[in-house]
Formats: sequence, C-alpha cells, structure tokens
Amino acid sequence: MSESMIVALIGASATIIAALIGAYAATRKDRSTGTPSERPEERRISTKRGYIVAAIGVVLLAAAVLVSGFNIGKIQVKREAANKLVHDASELTESYSQLAKDGLEAGKPYVLPSVVMLITVERSADGKSITSDRHIVYSVQSLKPLDHEAHPEYFTESLHSAYPLQLIPGADREYVTEPNVDAKAWQVLFDLDKGKRHAVVTAGHVVMPSKLPDPHTVHMFTGLRSNEDAYCYPNTGDLIEELVIIVQSTTLRLYLPNNGDGDAQVQHADHKIDNLHADLYPEPPRGGERNWTSAVARFEKLGSDDNAGLRIAWEPLPK
Repeated sequence: MSESMIVALIGASATIIAALIGAYAATRKDRSTGTPSERPEERRISTKRGYIVAAIGVVLLAAAVLVSGFNIGKIQVKREAANKLVHDASELTESYSQLAKDGLEAGKPYVLPSVVMLITVERSADGKSITSDRHIVYSVQSLKPLDHEAHPEYFTESLHSAYPLQLIPGADREYVTEPNVDAKAWQVLFDLDKGKRHAVVTAGHVVMPSKLPDPHTVHMFTGLRSNEDAYCYPNTGDLIEELVIIVQSTTLRLYLPNNGDGDAQVQHADHKIDNLHADLYPEPPRGGERNWTSAVARFEKLGSDDNAGLRIAWEPLPK
C-alpha cells in the first residue's frame, strides 16, 4: 500500500470519528432542548431518526473519502511508475547524454555515438596482390542543425594509403576535395535537424602487393613484416563513443602477431600509446579449413586527436 493511500485511510477514519461525535452531540442537544409537551415516545423516534440520518451521512462521507483516497493512490502509483521509467531511461542513455554534453561544451556540430570500420582483404587469383576494401559506417548525432549548403565542410572524410586508392560511393552525395592517387578527401553532403540521427557510409578500394616491405611502418605500428599490416582510424576533431575496427578474409588465414595483446593501440595527441587487446573470430583451427576469419578491436571514448588502429598478419590459404 502506498503512502498516499495510508494517509487517505487515516483521514477517512478521522472524518468518521468526528462525524459520529458530532451526531452524538447533536442528539444530546435535541434531548436536552425538547419541549415539555413532547412525549417520551416521540422523543425516542426523533432521536432514532437523527441517528439514522447521521449514520447515512457518515457512511456516504466515508465512502467519498475512501474513493478519493483510492483514486489518489492510483495516481500516485502511476506517477511513481512514470518516474521509474524516466529514471531507467536516464540510466540507459547516460553515456549518450555525457557524449552530447561534451560535444556541446566543445562547440561541436555533432558527435559520433558509434563508428564501425570494416575492412575486407582478399588475395587475387594469381596470388600477386591483395585487395583491400574499407567501409566505414558512422552514426551521427546532431547537436545543431546541419545544412550542407551553408556548411559543406561539416562532415569531411579522408582516406590515404601507400598504394593507389579508389573511392567507392557511399550512402550520401559526395564532393571530392582531394583527388590524389594515394590520398582522397571529400565532403559528405546531407542535412540533419538538431537532435536527429543519420547514418553515413563511406568506402575506398586499394590493391597492394601480396608481400609488403619488410619492415614497414603504419602510423604508430613499427617493424611490420611483409605479411603484416595495420588499419588505423586517425580521429581529427570528432568525439566518438565507440569505434570498432574489423578485418575479414576468406582467402587469407588471418592471425594476430602478438596473440591479441597490444595488437590494438591508441596513440594520443601527446604521442603516448595505450596497448589494448584484440580478438580473433574464430580462432585459428588446429586442423581443417574455415571459410571466414575476423580480427576485431574495440575502442571507447576517443578524443578529437586520438589515433586508433589494429595490427594483423596473414598466411595464404591452400588453393
């Protein structure tokens, strides 16, 4: 029973007691002020009628009070349930709320609750090259109205590679601002109202030799061997809640050079490097073949100058 219903019942009981006392007092007064000409029988009938009327009034009043208390209790229960829903929703969206708060304080036009970078690497039929297709999916949460005509620079994407790079059209109109062979930059053009979400998809295609220079360097990953590479996301200006980098293949047996420990890294603006753990799904089998292998790294709360990356290695699968 809620507190409001208890209070209502106490109030109803007090009202009943007060009404009974009033009825009794009124009856006593009627007895004391009766005229001498009234006969005892008439006084008894009058007194009885007074009790009946008082009792009916008390019952009606008590019923009204109890009904009111019950309705108040129902309202309170609904209010408590609504407050619980608001509290639960607040807890569930706490990270997004903090991300939006950080973005507003930093004057950002949007924040990125999630970014997924999916890379597919496949060996060519002649075995001389490896194709690398990179798709990036952004979840954009606007903090102000985004107008691509007024501010086409709001969402600018870039990719670079040590080898020739081709753009793959994404999910919105795009305007290329840097058309170099090994580096591309372009504006993704879309409009978005304040507080709304929008999914942006960008992509690029690279063909690289099956054996890379030994050693070579990719951002903070140094000393990479000829069968190793790293895929990095250099964050420039965005606030990201979660970044996932996935590398997949059907024609190469992927593995993590350091068994996952330190194969994922984040380099900060001060050049400090955090070593993180990466995973491989499924793990390399002891015997038999697997059709798909995925190397995965997850990164949380990336700042505007953080560079996140995943290091992988591979072996050719038998033809």
